[in-house]
Amino acid sequence: MKRTASLPDPKATPTPSAQAAPTPEASEQPADSASEAEAPVVETDSPFTQETVAKALAGFWETADTTAKQKTIRGNTYEVDEAGLVITWKVHSAVQQDIYQELREPLTTYLRRAMGKPKLLMEHRLEEVAQERKPYTNQEKFQHLLEKQPNLKDLVDKLGLDPDL
Repeated sequence: MKRTASLPDPKATPTPSAQAAPTPEASEQPADSASEAEAPVVETDSPFTQETVAKALAGFWETADTTAKQKTIRGNTYEVDEAGLVITWKVHSAVQQDIYQELREPLTTYLRRAMGKPKLLMEHRLEEVAQERKPYTNQEKFQHLLEKQPNLKDLVDKLGLDPDL
Protein backbone atom coordinates (compact mmCIF):
# COMPACT_ATOMS: atom_id res chain seq x y z
CA MET A 1 0.00 0.00 0.00
CA LYS A 2 1.38 3.39 -0.99
CA ARG A 3 1.33 6.27 1.45
CA THR A 4 1.03 9.79 0.23
CA ALA A 5 1.76 12.87 2.26
CA SER A 6 -1.11 15.25 2.53
CA LEU A 7 -0.58 18.97 2.61
CA PRO A 8 -1.73 20.76 5.76
CA ASP A 9 -4.82 22.91 5.60
CA PRO A 10 -3.64 26.55 5.46
CA LYS A 11 -6.71 27.67 7.43
CA ALA A 12 -6.17 25.23 10.25
CA THR A 13 -4.31 26.24 13.39
CA PRO A 14 -0.77 24.95 13.44
CA THR A 15 -0.07 22.04 15.74
CA PRO A 16 3.34 21.57 17.23
CA SER A 17 5.14 18.69 15.61
CA ALA A 18 7.37 16.22 17.35
CA GLN A 19 10.24 17.12 15.03
CA ALA A 20 10.13 20.82 15.90
CA ALA A 21 10.61 20.19 19.62
CA PRO A 22 14.26 20.36 20.64
CA THR A 23 15.70 17.16 21.97
CA PRO A 24 18.00 17.18 24.99
CA GLU A 25 20.78 15.57 22.94
CA ALA A 26 20.59 18.26 20.26
CA SER A 27 20.70 21.09 22.79
CA GLU A 28 23.71 19.56 24.58
CA GLN A 29 25.77 19.16 21.42
CA PRO A 30 26.52 22.84 20.72
CA ALA A 31 27.27 23.45 24.38
CA ASP A 32 29.91 20.69 24.34
CA SER A 33 31.57 22.00 21.20
CA ALA A 34 31.48 25.55 22.58
CA SER A 35 33.03 24.42 25.85
CA GLU A 36 35.78 22.64 23.91
CA ALA A 37 36.56 25.85 22.03
CA GLU A 38 36.67 27.81 25.29
CA ALA A 39 38.61 25.18 27.26
CA PRO A 40 42.09 26.35 28.24
CA VAL A 41 45.00 25.24 26.07
CA VAL A 42 47.36 22.92 27.87
CA GLU A 43 50.91 24.20 27.45
CA THR A 44 53.52 21.69 26.29
CA ASP A 45 57.29 21.75 26.13
CA SER A 46 57.33 20.95 22.42
CA PRO A 47 59.62 23.23 20.39
CA PHE A 48 58.17 26.16 18.47
CA THR A 49 60.01 26.01 15.16
CA GLN A 50 59.29 26.45 11.47
CA GLU A 51 58.94 22.68 11.09
CA THR A 52 56.43 22.23 13.93
CA VAL A 53 54.38 25.16 12.65
CA ALA A 54 54.38 23.62 9.15
CA LYS A 55 53.12 20.28 10.52
CA ALA A 56 50.37 21.97 12.54
CA LEU A 57 49.31 24.05 9.52
CA ALA A 58 49.12 20.92 7.39
CA GLY A 59 46.75 19.46 9.97
CA PHE A 60 44.61 22.60 9.90
CA TRP A 61 44.29 22.59 6.11
CA GLU A 62 43.28 18.91 6.14
CA THR A 63 40.60 19.32 8.79
CA ALA A 64 39.27 22.82 8.15
CA ASP A 65 36.24 23.49 5.98
CA THR A 66 37.90 26.17 3.90
CA THR A 67 36.49 27.81 0.82
CA ALA A 68 38.37 28.19 -2.42
CA LYS A 69 39.14 31.83 -1.68
CA GLN A 70 40.54 30.92 1.74
CA LYS A 71 42.85 28.40 0.12
CA THR A 72 44.69 31.30 -1.53
CA ILE A 73 46.22 32.07 1.87
CA ARG A 74 47.54 28.52 2.12
CA GLY A 75 50.27 29.21 -0.41
CA ASN A 76 51.47 32.40 1.29
CA THR A 77 54.70 32.45 3.23
CA TYR A 78 55.05 33.14 6.91
CA GLU A 79 57.82 33.88 9.36
CA VAL A 80 58.13 32.29 12.78
CA ASP A 81 59.50 34.30 15.69
CA GLU A 82 60.51 31.47 18.01
CA ALA A 83 61.27 33.72 20.98
CA GLY A 84 58.00 35.67 20.96
CA LEU A 85 55.72 32.85 19.74
CA VAL A 86 54.57 34.98 16.81
CA ILE A 87 53.69 33.81 13.31
CA THR A 88 53.70 36.64 10.76
CA TRP A 89 51.88 35.93 7.48
CA LYS A 90 52.83 37.77 4.31
CA VAL A 91 49.75 38.77 2.32
CA HIS A 92 50.03 40.20 -1.18
CA SER A 93 46.85 42.22 -1.62
CA ALA A 94 43.99 43.83 0.21
CA VAL A 95 41.76 40.93 -0.85
CA GLN A 96 44.11 38.40 0.75
CA GLN A 97 44.23 40.62 3.83
CA ASP A 98 40.44 40.34 4.17
CA ILE A 99 40.59 36.57 3.68
CA TYR A 100 43.32 36.34 6.32
CA GLN A 101 41.10 38.26 8.77
CA GLU A 102 38.35 35.66 8.22
CA LEU A 103 40.73 32.78 8.96
CA ARG A 104 42.71 34.39 11.75
CA GLU A 105 40.59 33.32 14.73
CA PRO A 106 39.99 29.66 13.79
CA LEU A 107 43.58 29.25 12.63
CA THR A 108 45.03 30.77 15.80
CA THR A 109 42.80 28.63 17.99
CA TYR A 110 43.74 25.48 16.09
CA LEU A 111 47.48 26.21 16.21
CA ARG A 112 47.39 27.02 19.93
CA ARG A 113 45.76 23.68 20.66
CA ALA A 114 47.78 21.60 18.21
CA MET A 115 51.12 23.01 19.34
CA GLY A 116 50.28 23.48 23.01
CA LYS A 117 51.19 27.18 22.96
CA PRO A 118 48.43 29.28 24.58
CA LYS A 119 50.38 32.52 24.06
CA LEU A 120 50.78 32.02 20.32
CA LEU A 121 50.01 35.17 18.29
CA MET A 122 49.21 35.61 14.60
CA GLU A 123 50.02 38.76 12.67
CA HIS A 124 50.11 39.72 9.02
CA ARG A 125 52.12 42.06 6.88
CA LEU A 126 50.97 43.44 3.54
CA GLU A 127 53.69 42.99 0.91
CA GLU A 128 52.47 44.04 -2.48
CA VAL A 129 54.17 42.27 -5.33
CA ALA A 130 55.37 44.61 -8.05
CA GLN A 131 54.21 43.25 -11.37
CA GLU A 132 56.18 44.05 -14.47
CA ARG A 133 54.11 45.47 -17.28
CA LYS A 134 54.18 43.18 -20.30
CA PRO A 135 54.69 44.70 -23.75
CA TYR A 136 51.42 44.86 -25.65
CA THR A 137 51.86 46.72 -28.93
CA ASN A 138 54.38 45.89 -31.66
CA GLN A 139 56.42 48.97 -30.79
CA GLU A 140 56.53 48.02 -27.10
CA LYS A 141 57.56 44.47 -28.01
CA PHE A 142 60.31 45.77 -30.27
CA GLN A 143 61.61 48.12 -27.55
CA HIS A 144 61.59 45.24 -25.09
CA LEU A 145 63.61 43.08 -27.49
CA LEU A 146 66.04 45.97 -28.08
CA GLU A 147 66.68 46.17 -24.33
CA LYS A 148 67.61 42.50 -24.33
CA GLN A 149 69.50 42.48 -27.65
CA PRO A 150 70.86 45.89 -28.74
CA ASN A 151 72.31 44.32 -31.92
CA LEU A 152 68.77 43.84 -33.17
CA LYS A 153 68.69 47.51 -34.24
CA ASP A 154 71.63 46.92 -36.61
CA LEU A 155 69.93 43.87 -38.10
CA VAL A 156 66.68 45.78 -38.68
CA ASP A 157 68.63 48.62 -40.37
CA LYS A 158 70.65 46.24 -42.62
CA LEU A 159 67.57 44.34 -43.74
CA GLY A 160 65.46 47.47 -44.10
CA LEU A 161 62.64 46.19 -41.89
CA ASP A 162 59.90 48.28 -40.36
CA PRO A 163 59.51 47.25 -36.67
CA ASP A 164 56.17 49.09 -36.34
CA LEU A 165 54.26 46.38 -38.25
